[in-house]
Formats: sequence, structure tokens, C-alpha cells
Amino acid sequence: MGLHRCCIYRWLNKYDAGGFAALNSSKAKGPQTKITEKQRQQLAKLLLKNPTQLSFEFALWKIQMIAELCTKKEKEDQAKTLSFFFRETEKRCPFFLFIAVALMG
Repeated sequence: MGLHRCCIYRWLNKYDAGGFAALNSSKAKGPQTKITEKQRQQLAKLLLKNPTQLSFEFALWKIQMIAELCTKKEKEDQAKTLSFFFRETEKRCPFFLFIAVALMG
């Protein structure tokens, strides 16, 4: 029959515990999402555009292009955060800003 004994015993145990209803298959949950709902919506909005509108060479989306787009978007968001941080820090401590810029590179 091609079924392993462990599999059959597992099914028998499920049947004993809950009858035929316990034997119904269920969909696997899959891995947890790594992006927030807001990021997913932003990505969906960007992917509705033609890639050439976003300075890509090809007019069809490829996985590498989406990864590049996400990396670029993430860097822009980090730059905005750092820009705000530096503006606020400069108001309080200009010397700290100098050190932070020197450490970045």
C-alpha cells in the first residue's frame, strides 16, 4: 500500500480521539510574515506600477527587482529616520552629531 506504519497508527489514534471529523485534513499555517501590514500595502502599491516607472530596465517584475526595490525603500526609510534624529540631536548637542557622522563613515 506504500504507507508507513507510524502514519497509520497516527490516523487510528486521531480516529479513536475524535471519529471521522478528527481525520479531516487542515491547511498548514506556514511561516510567520516578516513584513508589517503597512509594508505589505506599500509594496502592493509599488508593484502595481510598471517597473520602468521606478527606473528599472525591464517592464516585467522579477524577484531580484522586488528585492532591490525593498532594499531601496528600507534605506530611504532609514535615511528619513536618521535625518530626523540628526536634526533633533543637532538642536541639543552639535558635538554629538559630529561624532555620529564620523562613526558612520
